[in-house]
Amino acid sequence: MGHLHTVVTLLVVLHVRCIVGPTAPGDVTALKDLYTATSSSKWLVDTGWMSGDPCGDPSGSAWYGVTCSGCPACRVVTLKLGRNNLRGTIPASIGNLDALEWVELYANRYLTGTVPSTFFTLPALNHVMLGDGLTGTLPDWRPASNVLQVISISGGFTGTIPASYLSFTQIRDIQIYNTKLTGTLPNFDQMPTIEFIRFQRNLNMKGTIPSLANVPFLKTLQIEVNGASGTIPSLAASTQLRELKLYYNTLTGTLPPFAVSALGTVKTIDVRNNALTDLSIYNGQPSPGVFTALTTLWAANNLLTGTVPCHATAFPALSDWRIFENYLTGTIPCLDDLRGLVNIQLQENNFEGTLPPTTKTDGGNTLYRLDIDYNRISGTIPAGFIGGLGSGIAALGLGGNQFSGTLPPFSLPSLEILHAFRNSAWKKIKPVAAVPYSFLSQACDDDKSTVWTCTPPCTIRLDFGTEVCLEAMTNTLSDQTVSTGPATARVQGAPRVLRMYQGNSAFSNSDIGEPFLYRNDPMVTQPIWSVLAPEAERVIGQRNQNDDEMDGYPPYCQTPTRYYILSITACTNPPCLIPEWTFYTGDRLSGTIPDLRQMPKLSTLHLYGNALSGTIPDLRGNAWTDALRLEDNELTDIDPSGFCPALAKLEDLRLDHNYITSTLPPWNCMSKVAKISVSANPLIGTLPDLNSDKLLDLYAADTACCRGWETDFLKGVPSISDQGNAPRCPRCGTGLTGSLPSWQNTGNLVHILLDNGGYSGALRGLNYLTTIETFSVRSNKLAGTLPYKEIIDLGNRATSCYVTTWLFSNNSFWGPVPDLKQPLDTRTCAIGRCQCGRYALDNDGRKFYDMFYNNNYLWGPTPTNIERTMRFVGVNNNCWSCPLRNNAVWNASCALGTPCLSPEPTSSPGYGSRKPYYVNPVCTLPQAEKLATEGPSCPPEAPDSVYESVSRCQSLLK
Repeated sequence: MGHLHTVVTLLVVLHVRCIVGPTAPGDVTALKDLYTATSSSKWLVDTGWMSGDPCGDPSGSAWYGVTCSGCPACRVVTLKLGRNNLRGTIPASIGNLDALEWVELYANRYLTGTVPSTFFTLPALNHVMLGDGLTGTLPDWRPASNVLQVISISGGFTGTIPASYLSFTQIRDIQIYNTKLTGTLPNFDQMPTIEFIRFQRNLNMKGTIPSLANVPFLKTLQIEVNGASGTIPSLAASTQLRELKLYYNTLTGTLPPFAVSALGTVKTIDVRNNALTDLSIYNGQPSPGVFTALTTLWAANNLLTGTVPCHATAFPALSDWRIFENYLTGTIPCLDDLRGLVNIQLQENNFEGTLPPTTKTDGGNTLYRLDIDYNRISGTIPAGFIGGLGSGIAALGLGGNQFSGTLPPFSLPSLEILHAFRNSAWKKIKPVAAVPYSFLSQACDDDKSTVWTCTPPCTIRLDFGTEVCLEAMTNTLSDQTVSTGPATARVQGAPRVLRMYQGNSAFSNSDIGEPFLYRNDPMVTQPIWSVLAPEAERVIGQRNQNDDEMDGYPPYCQTPTRYYILSITACTNPPCLIPEWTFYTGDRLSGTIPDLRQMPKLSTLHLYGNALSGTIPDLRGNAWTDALRLEDNELTDIDPSGFCPALAKLEDLRLDHNYITSTLPPWNCMSKVAKISVSANPLIGTLPDLNSDKLLDLYAADTACCRGWETDFLKGVPSISDQGNAPRCPRCGTGLTGSLPSWQNTGNLVHILLDNGGYSGALRGLNYLTTIETFSVRSNKLAGTLPYKEIIDLGNRATSCYVTTWLFSNNSFWGPVPDLKQPLDTRTCAIGRCQCGRYALDNDGRKFYDMFYNNNYLWGPTPTNIERTMRFVGVNNNCWSCPLRNNAVWNASCALGTPCLSPEPTSSPGYGSRKPYYVNPVCTLPQAEKLATEGPSCPPEAPDSVYESVSRCQSLLK
């Protein structure tokens, strides 16, 4: 360490030219004042300060950051104290440094206050870097000699850019970033010597980018997150341009042609997150147009349409190509030659075509990422193409396309992320009937000259004649009138908010988590509708809390059905005008999962939403730190040797909606897992022990259900009950059995769904679930008393209102339901409009969202204070006393067995939901199996006994 200090000191000495003092007295005073005013004890480096001469003398070195000239009458010409933790303010005596040429005070977060006016008139300044905690207006320099060349300013500066900035005839570099400035950008044409223009993250600045017609030396134009709008000015005069960075603005139109000489100098083009509709480099201009030096091309999140050129010929030096989330069409040319490319991100466009049989990269080690997720690439996935990607590729995205056939081997030793989810070869399908019929005859007739019209909200009921999973909807809007707004062009009559529901023969919405489509008109940088290209909307399916949209990917259809309901609730410039609407179903990727051991670094695997079959292979030999998603396939078995310890670091495990008939392997090694979903499999055995305090979501429902019951439910098959909003599937197996976990090692769970299984025994350990929002154990064999004390305690501890749903229906719970005693807690759920729990409502202090006890053996008086539950209370088919008690919400005059509804009480805001309340006084046999040992008699209803575990009342079983 001592040797290193000596070297650093030597370098500092050399930097200050080793010229001895004395330094001019005024300069010394200014430096000492700065040292004192900026908490010198907090400086990161203050070598030499306050001892000896600032410029150095025979007995010592110059002060850190100080450079002098003109000795022996030394003057300070450079002061470099950036990133040195200066704290305080800049003293006015800094004006004494009238020979100062170069000053760096940037990146000192706690250097605050305004810049003293004496600083503005320093005559020799040519290089200034100020920030980050400084405030006030921008320095309005008026030096005696106009020599400023570099200005870099950040911080809390306000106001506009002073007019004096346009008088700097020698300015080469201007950078203003992270300020609170308002107004517009300066006229760059008045800075003919400018080489670098950088305005970044000045969120309050607006307006267009000024002309660049008189800046021939411009090398970098960087206007980033700066509120710039309008079109990009001509670049033809910037013959030396190297970097064009205009990202995160609201720029429209096209990228203008570059100067011909710049085709050999431009290395970076970054125009992502705007509203550009075309890049000149993609439509053949300028001519000739080969960007021989371009290495980085980012144009993601725009409105780009049209096709792309062959990168190998148009951009021979390109290494980083990111144009995802646009509306580009056609094929992706030259995928058979990926040499030189490191990062390719073309996902979320409308590219079509097939993958080439083979490809090549530089030495096999160059390509790092290839992502073509969410396009319309079809055909098979060629083994030669995968093998040619090279040994260095770490991320491969092939999901959300139209691939068919089987998965090839993936012998990619560096691969960490593999997406091949939800591939389906699209096949056009027409409804056989529709209500109204005009939709079928005008919007589905393959004739764009006939336009279907409606005034929103519009509801279209579609009958496809057979059960189908719709994969996409495409509507063509290019022939319609265009309305141009300030930020982007919008198609008149284009749907802005639409939903696609699955329904039944009566065209009513199903009660399970049915597939539906939902799209809203989003930010200007990501609009749904394109003016020139047709737009394909994925039909998506959401079931309960377990859906793709939670992870940033649109969900997909899991349950085929014959009937769909299309609802359009808003259109741009109504009425809605639909010239053509096409629907697609498809055949998904099939076959088995290939051997994964050829990818030792694999940490993320997304193969969900296909038709893969067979056994989940041995998972040993991979990294598994992120996600293993195999849900919604036709897998039938699990290799038990591959789970622990292979998945010890996995965060997301989803195997739901398969046909797995085996037992679940142990997963107590999975201490990092946050989500586990094994629902909708005919599993046997017990739920393995859980050991992850990071676990948020546990889904192990529908394990006893018959295969295809959801489709039967949508058809309205009578054997499937939806009584009490708790669908009870036909059982074809035992499902997962045994007692539920104690939850002691999983105290951060948010969602637990264990419906339609064979779980038995009593509920225990609910007091550990301090973050729970959904607890659903409907249609099992659970028994015993409901742990109301724990439930109420959890509600009292909740910091949000309307947050928890408890679903206990269709079990064998018994005993009285006590007064819920749930206080209207105005400390954590204050009355008034705010965001609490799931919805922004008028809060009245209630913590619970839904509570369902129906189809159990609960007895005693009807519980009071159940109005403390926000939305629904289901208590039908129990053994309550009569009549209903009167309270703040429920009406005692209602007949037994019918819904009791009452208007909103005037004294309690937020109670106006007209909640249904059902009571059935008839005691029937329990829905689940009887316990082996029955209680001898009915327990007392004393207040002290209602929280204790009691035996079932034997008389109820007779």
